[in-house]
Amino acid sequence: MDIFEYLKERERLFPIGNYMDRQVCFSPWRGAREWMRALLVDWMVEVQESFELNHETLYLAVKLVDLYLTKMTVGKETLQLLGAASLFIASKFDERIPLMVEDLYICNGAYTKRELIKMEISILKIVNFDLGIPLSYRFLWHYARCAKVSMPTSTLARYILEHSLMDYTMIRL
Repeated sequence: MDIFEYLKERERLFPIGNYMDRQVCFSPWRGAREWMRALLVDWMVEVQESFELNHETLYLAVKLVDLYLTKMTVGKETLQLLGAASLFIASKFDERIPLMVEDLYICNGAYTKRELIKMEISILKIVNFDLGIPLSYRFLWHYARCAKVSMPTSTLARYILEHSLMDYTMIRL
């Protein structure tokens, strides 16, 4: 229970606001805004799968994107860089063998190594260098383990959680 209480306490330190209206990179049409975020998250999922990164890495990276967009406005041309830098930071935090700056080829030459490093620094400043962010995936893992849920139930729960990762309306929950 101490772990759950600690994680719930820390959740309050990382609020995500409704940032869509402030972002110039997103289309003015509301449905298109959520679609662009979903497209970015979908690309991040592809990177996570191709590099066989942990699920926690993906969830932390998406959380970093949302936290950054809550506080900063980015242009359309910077959105993928934000997603890539978030993945790089998250992999350094959660992976045994993290992504290296040489892996920037995932962006098809759209950004330089210097731009990636600058974006990483910017993201880390926004979160005050605190990457111990409670993640829905970790909550699910702990709850499933404590409740001794069956594998089919656990798989269904992870499936629902992965779908909610792409849904902008779920980011505040």
